[in-house]
Amino acid sequence: MLKIAPAGAGPLIGFATLNINPSMMLQYAQAAIDKGVDYGFGSKDPNLGKWPIDYSAIDCSGFVRAILAYSTLGQTQRYDMPDGSFLEADWFKAQGFKATMYAMTVNVDGHVRVGIHRPGGRGGDSVGHIWLVYRGQSIESYGGNGPGRRAWDHQWFLDHVDECYVLC
Repeated sequence: MLKIAPAGAGPLIGFATLNINPSMMLQYAQAAIDKGVDYGFGSKDPNLGKWPIDYSAIDCSGFVRAILAYSTLGQTQRYDMPDGSFLEADWFKAQGFKATMYAMTVNVDGHVRVGIHRPGGRGGDSVGHIWLVYRGQSIESYGGNGPGRRAWDHQWFLDHVDECYVLC
């Protein structure tokens, strides 16, 4: 579950935000990378972001959900985020997060953003994808790799991104 609160200052006033701890987010991602977690379509974290990581495969939506749960630990009044990239995309929109142009993910401004590719969207794939971007690098689990990081402007992202929201 994630705590959602309206932003208190800056360009996110009036939009929903998550109180993400970026250090914890990066720690979780690196632990999954170091452990050699594989990509597994439909695979989820059975303990939703609990430490230490105890799964061997995870898909993109499961990874985003787990990493956000881990990096917002200790908060009260948390909200359920659905599973599945399409449902997560709808959830971010419905909660009132600020939509932004994907090109803004190049910014090293401390904001965490989420990129979304919808099934049948740009690129025409039948399967969606969801990933986080922080300081110009993705944080994601993707086919053929598992958890990893790529440059924000990797050609796949540029060809497939349908939506982007600022999370914090």
